[in-house]
Amino acid sequence: FDDMKLFNPIESTSHFWEQFLIDTNKLQEPVLYLGALDLTFDYESIFKTFFNKYSTNEAMRQAAKVRVYKEGLQDESLLNSIKAHPPKDNESLSSWGQALFKGSPWCIISDKVSGCIDELTYPIAKWIEPLVANYTPGSFVVDISPYIGKYGYTPFGAHVDIQGVSILHLHLGPNPKQMTLWDQDEFRQMAGSDATVCHDYERHLTKGITYTIKAGDIFHLPASTYYHIGRADDFSVGVTIGLKKEPPHNILKRALKEHESDSPEISKSAIVESYKLKKESNAGFIRSPLLKKLSAFDFINKQIRIAEPFPLILDKSQKQNDRYCLFIRGRKLMLKKNQSVVEIIDMLNRKETILLSDSFFNNANFDRQAVLKLVAKLFNYGGILV
Repeated sequence: FDDMKLFNPIESTSHFWEQFLIDTNKLQEPVLYLGALDLTFDYESIFKTFFNKYSTNEAMRQAAKVRVYKEGLQDESLLNSIKAHPPKDNESLSSWGQALFKGSPWCIISDKVSGCIDELTYPIAKWIEPLVANYTPGSFVVDISPYIGKYGYTPFGAHVDIQGVSILHLHLGPNPKQMTLWDQDEFRQMAGSDATVCHDYERHLTKGITYTIKAGDIFHLPASTYYHIGRADDFSVGVTIGLKKEPPHNILKRALKEHESDSPEISKSAIVESYKLKKESNAGFIRSPLLKKLSAFDFINKQIRIAEPFPLILDKSQKQNDRYCLFIRGRKLMLKKNQSVVEIIDMLNRKETILLSDSFFNNANFDRQAVLKLVAKLFNYGGILV
């Protein structure tokens, strides 16, 4: 994934996010950043691969919540069309969509796909890491939703989001997209309604502020502040990054919901701490990656390294005397205590590259079986790259 350059190089990513918080008044104002993305990023092959996996992989279909709109109306039956006719190697996404939807306006939205498309998740996670680091683990959640199509106005009308999610729209191209915004109080007065969705919006378009978002631009839309509607008259591909600040009561609620322990004596504070470590290990992303199924033998003589920026968090404070708790990409894994395991995790967190050769095991006197079993689990959970 190091060769997949999504963002144009900048002097300091940390400085960018410091300035971003100033520009957006701490996520409260819209801002358009021009030319922030690398136009050579091969989104075509990434999404063609995604739709082909969606066609054949049931786990992918369960994890990726895909919505399909044709002529402005959502049509779940079209999911079967995508499954039966994914894009071919020799056709573009645009021509595939044109044929699949028979020339009608179309839009495919894939909600929360950070666990499904590594080629997007890794560069976005690295880029956004300094922003996420400003917040307590669990209090700031992130995910990714691509929008693909040629649909005219956004099919769900002018609307204001009420879930408290700020949006970063990464416009990959090839054609521009427009976004029209209205102050929510002014829009409600014009529309004569407090409804969060308005389909009779065209008469109000001239009274909004319209941003033209070109290939390579990034647009920030604040949470729950503006009515808005997008417009893509020509084929375009965008990826939205949802950013949400969670209040403390939501963190407890989510932690209790995710808690799967059968130990009735565990305290709420311990449950919350475990939840926070899960989120920290997944860099704030909501979705964990799809599980893989390689065995320990698959890693003999292979070179491994940590999947940055996702830390491997080993919690040695658990009450079980013979086990450690490892938090990895949003999941919790119980491991038998073994010094070789601890040392390998430490090496990976130091961003060392490890060649699992005979000489490595002989020279370092590592427990070969324990290390290879660990490495298989780390890879299958999405914590390392090979």
